[in-house]
Amino acid sequence: MKQTIYNINCKFAFDNVCTKLTKFLLNEIIGSNYSKIWLTVIVYNKKNKSYTLINNLPFNTLDYSDIIIVLKQVFEAKNLYNRKDLLKKNNF
Repeated sequence: MKQTIYNINCKFAFDNVCTKLTKFLLNEIIGSNYSKIWLTVIVYNKKNKSYTLINNLPFNTLDYSDIIIVLKQVFEAKNLYNRKDLLKKNNF
């Protein structure tokens, strides 16, 4: 299952990406018949530059907090916390 969220127009920040990811997981994954998925998270800024934050990470859908931890680690490792640009779209 793939979902793209367009026209986000919000700051490229952990909280904003995390909010969109949480909505995707709650609406599409949690409560469905999926017990394990392979998650990829790609975000695009207004200049259409893509950032792959998570690439085919397998996880148990009941361990949602693990994904948030991984996402936070990626933001720290790639120094994405102080970005000034805006998000254009997310792919999950």
